[in-house]
Amino acid sequence: TVEAGLKTRELASRRQAVAFGCGPGSFTGVRLAAAATQAIAFAAGVGVVPVISSRALALAAGSKSVAKGTGRIITLIRSRKDLYYLAAYAMRDGIPEVVLADRLCERMPILLEIEKLDDWFVAGSRPDWWPSDAQVDETINQSADEICTLALVSLQTSGALDAAEAL
Repeated sequence: TVEAGLKTRELASRRQAVAFGCGPGSFTGVRLAAAATQAIAFAAGVGVVPVISSRALALAAGSKSVAKGTGRIITLIRSRKDLYYLAAYAMRDGIPEVVLADRLCERMPILLEIEKLDDWFVAGSRPDWWPSDAQVDETINQSADEICTLALVSLQTSGALDAAEAL
C-alpha cells in the first residue's frame, strides 16, 4: 500500500466489509478463517459478512448444474472422519437458494425434498456411503469469487455484522 501511495485509513474507507467462508467445514479451517477475518475487520474498522461454504460451493457448481438442465445442486463437504455436511440448493437468477439447509450426516439420509438423485447435480467430496450409481463432481471448489459474489448479495439484503460476531 505504501508503494501505491495509499494510507491505511484511505484503504479502510474504501471497504464496507470483510467476507469469509463461515462453514460448514473442518473446525480448524473455519475458526482460522473467522479469526483472520475478524482481525482484518477490526484493523480496517469495518464489519464482516459470513458466507455459508456450501452455498459458495453451490454457486461454483451452478453453471455445470444449469448445463445438465437441473439448476439444482447438492453439496457434500467433509467435516471429519466419516461425517459430511449435505445441503441442497436451487439456482435462481444465478444465485443458489436453500432447498435443504446443511445437515451433518454419517450415512445416507432420507431426503424428503429430493425425489431422485438423478435430478440433481452433486458437487463436493464423495462419502463412502454415497450411492455408487450417483455421480459426484469432486473437481469443483469454491473460491474467493464465489465468497465475494454471495457477500455482495448479503450486503444488499442484510448488511454486515459487527467484527466481534465473526467468531
